[in-house]
Amino acid sequence: MVASAGQVEWHDAVGEASDGSPATLDTLFCLRSMTKAVGSLAAMILVDRGQLDLSSAVVDLVPEFADVRVLDSMTPQGPRMREPRAPVTVRHLLTHTAGFAYSAFEAKLLEYEVATQMATVEDGTVESLKYPLMFDPGERFCYGISTDWLGLVVERVGGSKLDDFCRDEIFEPAGMRSTVFELDGQEKADLADLRVRAADGSFELLDWKPPPHPEIYGMGGCLYATAPDYIRFLQMFLRDGRAASGQRILSTNTFRLMTENQIGALRVGAFAATGPLSAPVDFASGIAKTWTTAFMRTEEDLPGRRASGSLSWSGFCNTHFWVDRASDVAAVFMTQTLPWCEPEFMKSFDEFECAVYSAILPARRSRRLGSASAAQQH
Repeated sequence: MVASAGQVEWHDAVGEASDGSPATLDTLFCLRSMTKAVGSLAAMILVDRGQLDLSSAVVDLVPEFADVRVLDSMTPQGPRMREPRAPVTVRHLLTHTAGFAYSAFEAKLLEYEVATQMATVEDGTVESLKYPLMFDPGERFCYGISTDWLGLVVERVGGSKLDDFCRDEIFEPAGMRSTVFELDGQEKADLADLRVRAADGSFELLDWKPPPHPEIYGMGGCLYATAPDYIRFLQMFLRDGRAASGQRILSTNTFRLMTENQIGALRVGAFAATGPLSAPVDFASGIAKTWTTAFMRTEEDLPGRRASGSLSWSGFCNTHFWVDRASDVAAVFMTQTLPWCEPEFMKSFDEFECAVYSAILPARRSRRLGSASAAQQH
């Protein structure tokens, strides 16, 4: 799907969703890490209301965070741990500079997971969030489970269940009526199958979903949504924080934190894959990339594609999006396939983005010229 601030510009649905049924606009997708932007917005709503401070230490809001320590090194005797040299703050969680990682991209964490048989975030418990930090807070950007802790912060500070908060404060105002934390019978029927590429190039079914009815919802990857719903979410970032209803979700100043660089001179680099479910990842290779409080931000134009300042990210099952505020373009490209960012997928995604800019923007200019000509004739 492709949209401007005011309307959907183009959409299509192709392929098989599940059990031989064709994909449609009602097909549900497991969003995985496309959930993170929703969790970040939930936190920023509390910041906007003065209930949450970006500089607050996470341990002061969630006492269980006191168990989180830095993994200094792995030794023959086991992991060597120490206390972080500075407290992890809410800002660190929002900008992925806390020190958390995923073992899919961090070999040291993978070694720790194997050695300690630690619980992982997929378990859906508070205990499963107690990953070690890979470095001291603020030292660098590293993609990991920060937003899962952030969801717990929102629940504790906001005073209501996370799913209720998101429904009342985000989904209802934005018109995201198909976005859910849990699947009922019809939603299970609408959910696309997840497929993983086999050695021969074909796809095989893989049953991998967030845990149902967990102790805590991990806002790093727990949501299900349709493409139209996620486009409605992205359109808010083309409207400076307003939903389609006109309701302002965030004030102008707080909204700016979600669209501007919040990591200073740090940069988002390439991700090295440690296992078969992800390819090595280097979005917009060769282009400087930063992070806001919710999105990766490209700091240069991509020729023939998105403009400098565009926001983007992805879900692990190859759901991808971008928001180009300069060009008034938001787009989603939704599949349910693995490995993440495999070359075959990225070729299709890159072709889609190029097609958007070669077709949508000229069509807009043509419409504007036609409207101006009709007005002059009138």
